[in-house]
Amino acid sequence: LSSLVSASIAASDCPGDTCSSRDSSSLLQLSRASPAKSEGNPLCSELSDGRLDGLAGGPYTSEDVAAVACNMAANIFSNGTIIASPSKGTEVIHSYPDGTSINENDYYYMWQRDAGLTMRTLLRVAKGGPQVSAQLEAYAQLLHQIWSKPTPNHDCAPWGAGDGWCSILGEVKFFVNGSVYDHSWGRAQNDGPAINAMVLMELLDGGETSDTSMLANAKADVINALNYVGGLSLDSTEDPWEMTYGQHFFVQSIQHRAMAMATDLANKQSWKDVDNFPLWVSTLQSLIEVHWNETSQAVMETIARVWYSTVGPKCLSSSDADATPSSSRTPPCELDIAVQLGSLSARAEPGLGSITPEVMPPYDERMMATTYQTVLSMGSSYEVNAIDDEAGL
Repeated sequence: LSSLVSASIAASDCPGDTCSSRDSSSLLQLSRASPAKSEGNPLCSELSDGRLDGLAGGPYTSEDVAAVACNMAANIFSNGTIIASPSKGTEVIHSYPDGTSINENDYYYMWQRDAGLTMRTLLRVAKGGPQVSAQLEAYAQLLHQIWSKPTPNHDCAPWGAGDGWCSILGEVKFFVNGSVYDHSWGRAQNDGPAINAMVLMELLDGGETSDTSMLANAKADVINALNYVGGLSLDSTEDPWEMTYGQHFFVQSIQHRAMAMATDLANKQSWKDVDNFPLWVSTLQSLIEVHWNETSQAVMETIARVWYSTVGPKCLSSSDADATPSSSRTPPCELDIAVQLGSLSARAEPGLGSITPEVMPPYDERMMATTYQTVLSMGSSYEVNAIDDEAGL
């Protein structure tokens, strides 16, 4: 359900990033008020027909689950496009007497990471429904079209160390018409092709379509994407928050799971020219293990940073009332909720790749120790945590 909630917030009436400060009851009221926006949406109708009732529990009723699912569906277009949010940066949150204003952020794009995670959520909770299957096919076709084009960008990291070579596979986001976002951004982000390779493997392994041309394209796209991921596995990339260049637990966990799934599928379907896949599985496992800091008793989100700046590293002392970017740092450092998200998103679920265990699953002692440190570091910084505590959540 948490995946559905996260995906649906973007289609809600929460301005900008203010959802993080709302209490749980406000979010429920928000979700209950929103389904009317999705009337006539066949994907919404399928997701709200009761098939997701098993996700209800705690403060969420089956009606809440259906509303959250429809909010997610409102961001998903029938041609395969999945936008991060309908906000275009023009919606005014607050106006000042001098005529200036604070506007919502411009998120009317398809981020490769966000779209892939949304599709994986959709498949996890509702795979097999006719509308979900149609959406998977549309997404696979759109992804093939996007990945078949060269990127116009030449500003990929490492900056100042080469000619700025970029690959379409590492591109961050796309306009709603499917063209590549061609303005300055933190690129490349190499978790995107791994996440979407996992989506395409659901199509290849699940019998969702008999379209031989679509299956051939999906197979070629998976192999191409993971050859790119594996070939650059020792290199740094941008983190999921698009702010830091280094080697990231979230990214490498996703890449490891995608490579494990592809190794399994390649064996099942006798793929050719994928001999490096099992080698990259073990390489990525070793890279992930390095994120555990025995001294600090925490999994570090980012290692091999090229530089330190005002963006982190997030340490146990980062939430001190008087902390500044220049304050002395009390370890553990590199605490980031992306660690937990990476562990959750790379679960070795039944099916493809399950024979390869996750390196650090959510129940791993190292992950639990890290979560404890993360709560100590960040928990007091967010008002919503105190509100939820008072509500007994």
